[in-house]
Amino acid sequence: MTGLVYKELRQNRYLLLGMLILPALIAFPMCAFFLNAVGSDDGQGAGTMQLMDMIREQQNVSIWIVFLVLAYMVSAVLQGMIFRGDDRKVFAMWTASSPDGAEGYIRVKYELTFVMIMLTLGSVQIGDWIMTIICGAHDAEWFGLSQPIILLSYVQIMIQAADIPFSIRFGVKNGSMIKSIVLVILAIVLLIVFGAFAEQLIDAVIYGNTAVLGTAARLMFALCPVISLALYVLSYRLSCRLYLKGAAQYDK
Repeated sequence: MTGLVYKELRQNRYLLLGMLILPALIAFPMCAFFLNAVGSDDGQGAGTMQLMDMIREQQNVSIWIVFLVLAYMVSAVLQGMIFRGDDRKVFAMWTASSPDGAEGYIRVKYELTFVMIMLTLGSVQIGDWIMTIICGAHDAEWFGLSQPIILLSYVQIMIQAADIPFSIRFGVKNGSMIKSIVLVILAIVLLIVFGAFAEQLIDAVIYGNTAVLGTAARLMFALCPVISLALYVLSYRLSCRLYLKGAAQYDK
């Protein structure tokens, strides 16, 4: 087991580093640059002050959430890359015959994916904290994105719970294609829902005003931790059953 853990950490060290940097970079500096560029009147710092004015007046909250969702989508794509190079028949047969067996190999993959999700969560939480400090220095109160950050982390666990069995059963290439389709569909659905209920969702997720949501929606939010972790465990069990079936179709 120690050998598998070392192999995964060494093989995916750059992806782990990316999980620490990219999510916060996309969610905050890139969004700030976008809003600054859209709102700038000149190159003398007026854009930066206008950005702070937007934050003071709690404008463009939805844009921050869009970039936060984009950060999580990029993170999900990178997480799927941990299977690259492993979808070969020879490696799969060696893994199945090793002391830890296929279950040990898959367990390490699931643990690594969960660590990457937590790194993404930590990255954007640190970015959110830095925004609080920056806004405080400019006498602006940052509205904070802690609630949507946590919610999106649960959603990401669910996405990986659905994606990993596909990657194991059909290989990285086909699995990535399926995940890309799912992410596009999910993005379209989120845009439609957010477009129709933007004000209510912002009130509920950003400001904690869940009274604007229905009982079913509040219950869904409350059960997200249980549902996501349960799906993740079930996904692991399914992947263990599918591994050898998928390995039979891998390239040599």
